[in-house]
Amino acid sequence: MRTAKTTLLIILLIFVVAGSAETAKDRRMTAREKRVKALELLDKYAQALDSTASFIEHFEQSTKFSYYVSNGTKDKGKQFKRGQYRHDDQRFYYQVYTWGRHSWKDVPEDKPYYNCNIADGRKNRIYQNCNNPDSSGSAGSHRRIGKDKVSLSRHFGVSYIVGYIGSDQRLDAVLRKADRISVRKTTENVNGCECFVIDADTKCGRYSVWLDTEHGFHPAKVRRRAKGGDYTHSRLMSKGETARTYLDTVRFEKVDDIWVPMEADAGCYRVMPSGDFVKEDYHYKRTQIILNPDHDKLGSFADPILEDPNNDPELKNGTRVSLNNQPTEYTWQDGKVVDYNGKVVEKGHMAGASLVGKDLPDLTGFVIEPRIEKTDGKRLLVCFFDMNQRPSRHCVGQLNERAEQLREQGVFVVSVQASQLAKKGLDDWIKKDRISLPIGMVDNDGIKTRKQWGVQSLPWLIMTDEEHIVTAEGFGLDELEDKIKEGKLKGDKK
Repeated sequence: MRTAKTTLLIILLIFVVAGSAETAKDRRMTAREKRVKALELLDKYAQALDSTASFIEHFEQSTKFSYYVSNGTKDKGKQFKRGQYRHDDQRFYYQVYTWGRHSWKDVPEDKPYYNCNIADGRKNRIYQNCNNPDSSGSAGSHRRIGKDKVSLSRHFGVSYIVGYIGSDQRLDAVLRKADRISVRKTTENVNGCECFVIDADTKCGRYSVWLDTEHGFHPAKVRRRAKGGDYTHSRLMSKGETARTYLDTVRFEKVDDIWVPMEADAGCYRVMPSGDFVKEDYHYKRTQIILNPDHDKLGSFADPILEDPNNDPELKNGTRVSLNNQPTEYTWQDGKVVDYNGKVVEKGHMAGASLVGKDLPDLTGFVIEPRIEKTDGKRLLVCFFDMNQRPSRHCVGQLNERAEQLREQGVFVVSVQASQLAKKGLDDWIKKDRISLPIGMVDNDGIKTRKQWGVQSLPWLIMTDEEHIVTAEGFGLDELEDKIKEGKLKGDKK
């Protein structure tokens, strides 16, 4: 009898275990299916973003903000903007007038702060700043160094409706890399439209995204919560820090048979462990938009200083102009760049011919200290810089920290101050920042020297092989290791 009962219990236990295993399997399948469904929806969202990624638009924006810093600094108010964006995958144009509360002061609407910034995706970064249209302001046309990617992720307002919400990566890409992602069982109604709801845990926090089935699968609503250990854009949040971000799309419009988000409310609220906080609420409105224009034909990203002045409506006579981060400053006059004598500066004046493939010019004229000796058979890395410019100081500082490592790789670093200045000032900076690199200075004719060396912007890096033949120039610090490896490969082929 006991044997029969024992056998029956064993059989029942087997059924229970098998049933539990089957239930767990079903749950796993459900989670898998939810992820597949979420990825299918993200494909549609990505398609919506791609179809609206290239545009010319005019916009209006209002921002209500408040912030507090524990050192006592605080401010609050309302800021207004109007202007224009032009954008495609690699280039952007940003022209904006700002008034209201700005930089701890009240700026009147009839004398707004003005900014123009253009990146053509190849080499130029153009900008202009002025306090109001009546001031001369300053403008510059600079060569872009390194691999920095052009995006609208930090242009808060438009960033939310073009897919950058709490990250420098587009939201569809962030969600695809989620540790956990699922779709809610039923759709939810937002503004009278049915929406699929995606929930995801990502490296940038927890997102809930309502994709609008009636408006091209753009989000009708987004909510994000992040905390210490998550990323906000490229910054790792500290322990005790929190952030809440939101998007509510107010209005869609069909343009060329494509649904486009035209108006939205968005914002963020960040709190630091110290109690510091920032709260910003945006209302962004596109007043005009052209999708997928022929940017090249229209000259959307043409350099106003060197190509098309119409791209900068505030480029007025007397505007101070700098070219390629060079120490010399020029002036805008009657549609031309002129020097202090009023002589027109030609486009190619600042840049000499490339040195790649040629012998490195003689370094002895720079009076380099400490003196460099026994560089035969070593690769040279020459850095032209300007002590008065922050990017230059940063570059020299980074090279100074890596000097020993570079020596072990067979690369000897030399820095050259690209314009004349008081030697005491240079020496004081070297001592203050503990720069141990050999450093020299150009002679009185800095422009001629920079042209001879092909220096097109500052800082400017030049790499040679062991025979001091130039192998690379004009690259950024983030490309240095690649240039060293490329040089070694070329050396192996000799």
